[in-house]
Formats: sequence, structure tokens, C-alpha cells
Amino acid sequence: MSLINNENTVKILFIFNTVLLHLNDAKHYEGPK
Repeated sequence: MSLINNENTVKILFIFNTVLLHLNDAKHYEGPK
């Protein structure tokens, strides 16, 4: 059970990190407002 939990946590963190990176890129392309 612990292994499954850890795998899910890693997946969620990875997805969250990817989303944050994409948001950062979007802000960079938009430029300062």
C-alpha cells in the first residue's frame, strides 16, 4: 500500500511540476504587463 501511495504522490508531483513549468513559459511569452 505504501508503494502505491508513493507512486501516486510522485505522479501528482511530476504533473504539478510540469503544469507550473508551462505556466511559467506562458508568462514569459506574454512578457511583463
